[in-house]
Amino acid sequence: MKRTRLGAFVVIVATFLLGALGGYSLSLIMSDAAAQKEHQSPYGNVSEYVKERLNLSEEQIVKYDAFVEASHSQMSEIHSEYRKEFRAQVRDLQDEVRSILTDEQLTEYERFIKEYAEFRRKERENRK
Repeated sequence: MKRTRLGAFVVIVATFLLGALGGYSLSLIMSDAAAQKEHQSPYGNVSEYVKERLNLSEEQIVKYDAFVEASHSQMSEIHSEYRKEFRAQVRDLQDEVRSILTDEQLTEYERFIKEYAEFRRKERENRK
């Protein structure tokens, strides 16, 4: 009889703990989604948001769109070049770090680099 009560108590406590853990996990997921929504323009597209917020005329919209298009290609080029330089610097840093590691540390470092790259990839996908 005592074992039955103890078993029932353990099941109740385990159920409570699993429920609490599930609730906590759900709250983290929901708060992350809410935080991402906060950073979005109310209109989804910043360019459209600006046009509507400023109540641009048709003539202004045509000029505005031309300005955005012209600067977009220039900004893309700058971003592309920056990305290349940044990646080269990261590779140089990683090579320097590798040069001071033991074989065991090097194996763990390579694992870390792969895990971090996957984390960043998922982070980028979630922003889309």
